[in-house]
Amino acid sequence: MARRIKPFNLFVYGTLMDPSVFRAVLGRRIVGSPADADGIETFHARDAVLDGYKKVSPDSTYLYAVPDPLGRIHGYVVGPLPGESISALLKYE
Repeated sequence: MARRIKPFNLFVYGTLMDPSVFRAVLGRRIVGSPADADGIETFHARDAVLDGYKKVSPDSTYLYAVPDPLGRIHGYVVGPLPGESISALLKYE
């Protein structure tokens, strides 16, 4: 029997901030207004900041979050997403 994964919130700070990429990866849409989110196919993307980290791109392609005491990464918190979304995210990342 497969293990059921609970719904979760996701912090995005790179390509998944792009609505077209998010939809291509997860088959769901992100919107800026909570009134436009249905929690099934459309999810609210809230502005968020991750303190204590900075973005780096050693290969000029992929972004990574690395510790930096003075760093701040601006992104979105999206969710809660359905637990089954994790498999698509793992394939993408």
